[in-house]
Amino acid sequence: MSDPLGITAQPVGTWLGTHRGALFDEINMLIRRLDVTKIIVGYPLTMKGQEGVMAREVKKFVHELQHQMELPVELWDERLSSVQAKRFMRLSGLKSSRDKKRVDRIASCLILQSYLDHQKASSISSNGEET
Repeated sequence: MSDPLGITAQPVGTWLGTHRGALFDEINMLIRRLDVTKIIVGYPLTMKGQEGVMAREVKKFVHELQHQMELPVELWDERLSSVQAKRFMRLSGLKSSRDKKRVDRIASCLILQSYLDHQKASSISSNGEET
């Protein structure tokens, strides 16, 4: 989740192994409660930037998500986000090897922060000044 100004990313929750219907119910509740206007989904491209099996699965999920939520959904490159999350945890003195939910929460924040930073940089470069 980002702050109202779209500057920083904060974790909201992690759902591992949740049935798709239950997952959509959880997401829908968050959308209503937090007044969400757009959903950013990590897009697992290969290291060469190509679409692999997981990326195709994510695209199918996003198609269903868009239909269920009726909100814009944008894919965002998530390459190395879990590696970065584990490194962050290690540098913070946290063990990452057995805490997949924490790794995923941090990785999702890194993905969203990358998206937010890109949006900010794009708005500055397109106008020559900050908007």
